[in-house]
Amino acid sequence: MAHFITFLSILTCFFFQTACTTVAPPSQSTIPTQGDYSSLPEQISRFITKKMYKNDVMGLSVAVVNDQKIVWAKGFGWADKKNRIKATPETVYRVGSITKLFTVTAAMQLVEQGKLDIDQPLHTILPQFSIRSRFGNTDKITPRNIMTHHSGLPTDYMQGMWSEKPEEFTRLVDLMKDEYTAYAPDTLFCYSNVAMTLLGHAVQEVSGQPYGKLIAQKLLLPMEMTDSYIANTLREKPQSSKGYADSEETKAMPLRDLPAGGLNSTVLDLANFAKMIFAGGRFGNQQIITTETLDEMLRFQDGGAPFDLGKQMGLGWFLEKQKDDDAGLKAMHGGATFLFHSMLMTLPRHQLAVIVLANSESAESIVPELAEETLKLALQVKTGIVIPDDDKNNSDAELPARPEDLDTFPGYYASGGGVVEITRDGDQLNLTSD
Repeated sequence: MAHFITFLSILTCFFFQTACTTVAPPSQSTIPTQGDYSSLPEQISRFITKKMYKNDVMGLSVAVVNDQKIVWAKGFGWADKKNRIKATPETVYRVGSITKLFTVTAAMQLVEQGKLDIDQPLHTILPQFSIRSRFGNTDKITPRNIMTHHSGLPTDYMQGMWSEKPEEFTRLVDLMKDEYTAYAPDTLFCYSNVAMTLLGHAVQEVSGQPYGKLIAQKLLLPMEMTDSYIANTLREKPQSSKGYADSEETKAMPLRDLPAGGLNSTVLDLANFAKMIFAGGRFGNQQIITTETLDEMLRFQDGGAPFDLGKQMGLGWFLEKQKDDDAGLKAMHGGATFLFHSMLMTLPRHQLAVIVLANSESAESIVPELAEETLKLALQVKTGIVIPDDDKNNSDAELPARPEDLDTFPGYYASGGGVVEITRDGDQLNLTSD
């Protein structure tokens, strides 16, 4: 008799989630002439407005990119309700884990310069790094498997991660000395803000420049992302969005782990990042990264991890096959910092991108959905390709397990919701929490 363990993904606050709601998406069947984007704003605007109302989202901005052109950008609702400042394409939001794409890109620039080998052990690049392990030595923790979230490092170090006066992110390497790896490297996907913060520390050490300054000089300024910056929180400026919870303005806590989530940006600035991707790593007259490096970042990094269950990772990018093969791979990254939610979603083959940024805790589920539906419509306008709706009911995967393996799982585990216990009951594993 086959035994099965169902693996459910519990994603941390820096990542994105998708959820089904009762508001119907815009119909792809009503898109008119191929190449005519004129109907896109009206259809998407109605969908966005309904979603925002249903989910109590205060403010949101969106941009659609076709190759080197922004075909549509708009703000909805309020960036600052108290002062009656509307959300616009120029509104600055905290974008959370989209930051990781910039950290990885900066690391790959160092690879091109011959200063960094992403297959070297992390501790040879960052000698201060050490961590305890139940799985042997830590030589297999490398920048490459950090970029694909297969390093085995813990997801978060919560103490001090969010604080009124956060420590420098470089403090994290010292905090790891008494911690343990969560898994053996290259065993399974385990999203890790800790790992990406350590990678940012390594980038800082290798480059000899402070992380935030490096990102600004090597990425933000060359791509004319003039309203973007790395910081613990948003600057007090009129174009900076406030954060909201339950429709009330709420103070956003500063963040320690800047390389994992410290970017503040606009949909227009992130559109420039997408343009760079579509131009083979070039923006204007500057080559940000080589085409070969970009191809490697967007290549499925198949490490043969047995528990990935079909998940595909590039270097920093989440990759996903589309139901219509002609659509090509979708490359994306989302982010969240409690009050703010973000999504950068692209179809590199067709040089299409959608960026959605929102300022409300309740926007968690709708931001990726809005990006997905907008991208589908943009693809149909450009190419005529219609991507079928996903079957959201079949998202959990099953993996055969040997009976003797079932005894290795019971125990107590830390989770975002507190301590949980896994127990075995015959051929089943049960999870309970207080």
